[in-house]
Amino acid sequence: MTRAETDAASPEGTAAPAPLVLDLGDAAATEVELAGGKAAALARAETAGLRTMGGLVLTTAFCGAVDDGAAVDGHPAVREAFERAGGDRRDLVARSSSVIEDTAESSMAGQFVSVIGIHGLDAFTAAVQQVLDSREAAGAAGGPIAVLVQPLLEPDVGGVLFGVDPVSGRSDRRVVSAVRGGPEPLVSGEVEGCRYVLDPAGNVIEFAPNDGPTLSRGRLRALAALSASVDRTFGGPQDVEWAIGRDETLWLLQSRPVTTEVRGVPRGPIYGPGPVAETFPEPLTELERDLWVPP
Repeated sequence: MTRAETDAASPEGTAAPAPLVLDLGDAAATEVELAGGKAAALARAETAGLRTMGGLVLTTAFCGAVDDGAAVDGHPAVREAFERAGGDRRDLVARSSSVIEDTAESSMAGQFVSVIGIHGLDAFTAAVQQVLDSREAAGAAGGPIAVLVQPLLEPDVGGVLFGVDPVSGRSDRRVVSAVRGGPEPLVSGEVEGCRYVLDPAGNVIEFAPNDGPTLSRGRLRALAALSASVDRTFGGPQDVEWAIGRDETLWLLQSRPVTTEVRGVPRGPIYGPGPVAETFPEPLTELERDLWVPP
């Protein structure tokens, strides 16, 4: 049931029922209560001209209908979403978009389910059901959730990008972690990925290869520029999921506020490590090791 159909079906003088399916380009998709946090943020990014994968949303109104007893299997909104997303000619992704996800207080990253690489209507129906069911494991059973539907991207590299240092809160630092392929294994904690600390222009301050790829200078600069763009769009530092295709196209997959306290740029003199052996003549205790911060 499209939004136009629900509007047309509303008796004169009564409020139109909430749409069950929305395109991310629709103004209503920016409403968190209808599209959930993840999809609403992408809708805002798309409106601002950032490069996203596009897509559509099975809204919280659809979730409410299922909670009231409607079956996911055979629901006309599910078929509509599948067809409008082009599921008959390409594989899809179904991502959770809860109203309590991707907020400034809590990202809820990894708490809800996303299903990657969906082929065919039956698999899509099962994926939608899986996303809705994931509320229970996340401690949000019965809470409203939307399902973000997008085409599957098979990137060269992907990862996460913080608009501030997530540990120190320094606003003059950008932190990038990257893996080969999409960012899902990194976000789920399956792999560590490489880690870059950048200045706002994309210059490398620190680098740890870990088990991830090495990013070119051009890619690092593009990521720094993306960080600046999303920060302007959302009015503050963001925690971003991104992917770079084999054609070097940089895609914004997700954006949410950082939950780190932003502490700005350090001021005052900078001290070196000094005479550490004289300051700590005895071996560090376990507590001292836990509290130790490298100079």
